[in-house]
Amino acid sequence: MTTHDAHPTTDTRAAVTTETSLLQQLGRDSTYLLSGLPLAVVSCTVLLGGLLLGLGLLITVVGVPVLVLVLEWARWLAVVERRRVEQVSGERVAAIYRPAVDSPNRLRHWWERLRDRQAWLDLLHGVLSLPLATATCSLTVAWWCGALGGLTYWIWSPALPNDGSPPDLGDLIELPWADWITPLLMGGIFAVTLIPVLRLCAAVQASFARAALGGSRDAHLKQRIADLTESRSAAAQ
Repeated sequence: MTTHDAHPTTDTRAAVTTETSLLQQLGRDSTYLLSGLPLAVVSCTVLLGGLLLGLGLLITVVGVPVLVLVLEWARWLAVVERRRVEQVSGERVAAIYRPAVDSPNRLRHWWERLRDRQAWLDLLHGVLSLPLATATCSLTVAWWCGALGGLTYWIWSPALPNDGSPPDLGDLIELPWADWITPLLMGGIFAVTLIPVLRLCAAVQASFARAALGGSRDAHLKQRIADLTESRSAAAQ
């Protein structure tokens, strides 16, 4: 009897753990998607404006440090986005930048910074992330509003003003709860699909960020070889 009674308890605990995990993931996805739009607006505005300003000033020497400063902003914003992706996906996003070159020649130092491929990818992500973040954030708001609004329609619908609109389903059937059926069904559909829709939106947005901010496979391989070479040289000394 004890052995048979243990199975339902184990299954119940597993179900509770799974449900808690899904709710936690829903919270992470929602936070990631809703906060992505304001961050994308700031990134696109600052980086695109700075890029255009720097390109416009390239006719003078001033344009070069402006572009270097814009790339620094892009790198800082990329660090923030990498941390957000790691929190929502649980996977580390690593990037490889060109090592800084200490040179008394300021122009050479700036030129080396401008040759950093990853820094330009950071800039590209900061500019192009706005359309995707707008779409995913809009879907997140729509699904949350559809689920919460539909499931709670019976609570707040009596407070709606009567504007003389044609009779609805409840008036035709003459049942006090009949006009709740359609909103309740729609709310149920939104609620059931809330987790997979937001998971898909977060996965798409995180994949775009990972592709732009994670660096290429060749760059990681070269960095790995350089690290191994440096380790062997240090061991030999």
